Amino acid sequence: MTVTPQLNTLYIGVANTNINQVPAYNDPLFIWSKYVGEDGQPGDPGTPGAPGQDGETYYTWVKYAPNETPTAAEMSNYPANMRYLGLAFNQTTSDASTIYTDYQWSPLYDNVRVGGRNLFIKYQEEIDTYLNAAGVTIVDTTENYSTSNFIKIEPNENYVLSKTDSTVSSQHYFRYVWYTGDQNFISPRVSLTDNIQYLKSPANAEYIRLTYPKDVSVQLEYGNIKTSYRPSPEDIDYQISHGLNLVETEIGSLQDDLNNLSLDTERELGLIDQILGEYHDRLATLDNSSLSTSESLGALTGRTVAVENVLNGQAEKWTFLDSRIIKLGNEGIWIGEDDIQQNPDTGEWTYTNGILIGMSADGGNHIAFYNNNVRTAYIIDGTMHIDHGIFVESATIANFKFEKIQGTNVLSITYAG
Repeated sequence: MTVTPQLNTLYIGVANTNINQVPAYNDPLFIWSKYVGEDGQPGDPGTPGAPGQDGETYYTWVKYAPNETPTAAEMSNYPANMRYLGLAFNQTTSDASTIYTDYQWSPLYDNVRVGGRNLFIKYQEEIDTYLNAAGVTIVDTTENYSTSNFIKIEPNENYVLSKTDSTVSSQHYFRYVWYTGDQNFISPRVSLTDNIQYLKSPANAEYIRLTYPKDVSVQLEYGNIKTSYRPSPEDIDYQISHGLNLVETEIGSLQDDLNNLSLDTERELGLIDQILGEYHDRLATLDNSSLSTSESLGALTGRTVAVENVLNGQAEKWTFLDSRIIKLGNEGIWIGEDDIQQNPDTGEWTYTNGILIGMSADGGNHIAFYNNNVRTAYIIDGTMHIDHGIFVESATIANFKFEKIQGTNVLSITYAG
C-alpha cells in the first residue's frame, strides 16, 4: 500500500477518520475501488502500412599483412607473423578484396619483431655482376650492378630488405633469390623497384643473394620493422682492419722516404756554413784591419781573376782563383761553380753545383741548392723544401723524432713533445 499511485497499482482505498494518522491497510474504515479498469473488447483492425524496403546483408572484411601497403600475395587471413590488421566495413559481398587501399590498417604491436643487425656484408660483394632468372651470377660491366655473397638466413622468417636511391642505374631494381642449405637455387628471381621490401623466407631456404645498383647502401635485417641503415659488424671490422693496413703502409712509405733523403742537402748546408763563416771572417778582418775601404776593395780585386759584364751590362760575374764564381743578375746571386748556362730560346738558366739566392716566381725570397743540375732543396717563406735528401742518423718532423737505432737497420719514432 502506497500513498501515491504506482505503475502496478490496481485499487485505491478511501478512509474517513477523525485522527491525523493513516489507518492500517486492513482497517475496515477503507472503502476500496478499482483504480484501473478492465480491458475492453478488441477494436477493429487498422489499415495496413506501406511495404518497407528489402533488407540487405553487409560484411566486414578482415586481412593481415606485414606492412601498410601489402601486395595481394602478402595479405593473409591469419595474424601469425603479421604486422598490421586491415578492416573494411559495410561491404556488400563476402569475398574479401586483395587491394590494400580498400582497408583501414592498424599496427599489431604484439607482432613487432625488430632485428636491427645488417646481414648484408658489402666487402664480400661481386661488383659489375647480376643474378639471372636461374640465380646464376652474370658478369656485365654495363649494368652498374653488384651482387652479394650468400647470406645466411632462417627458413619461414620475416626479413626487411631496404636500399637507398641510385644515381647510376635507371631501373633501380632489387633482385633476390632464395637458396637451400647446399646453396642450390630454390625459387625464380624476384625483381622489385621499391626501396623497402618485406620478405618471407621459404620453408626450405637457408641462404639469400641480392642484386642491387652498385652505388646504393643495402640493408637486410631480420623481423618486420625497418631500422635506420648501419653497416654490418663484419664491414665495420673490415674497415678498421683496412684502415690500420693503410696507416702501416703510409708509415712504411715515410720510412722509405727518410731513408732515401740525399746527403746532398747536408753538403749544401755545409757550403752555406762555409760561405757564412768566410763572410764573418772577412768582416772581422775588416774590423781589425787598418786598411781603408779602397785598400779592402783592392785586396778583393787581387783575389779576383776577372770581373766581366754579361747580358749587356745587366749582370756581373766575379771569377775567383778557386774556380768558383759569384754572379749577380736578374736571376739573383749565384754562388758556385762557373758552369751555368742560359737557354738562348727560353732565357732559362741551368745550374750545376751551387746556391742561388734570389726572388721566387711569386715575389718572395728564395734560396735554392743545386747539385749535378738538380735542385735538391730550397727555402722560401721561412720553410725549407727538400726534393732529394737522406737523413743519415735522425730527423725531427713536427713533434716526432725519426732516429736510426745505432748498429741496426731499425727506425725509431719518438714523440719529442
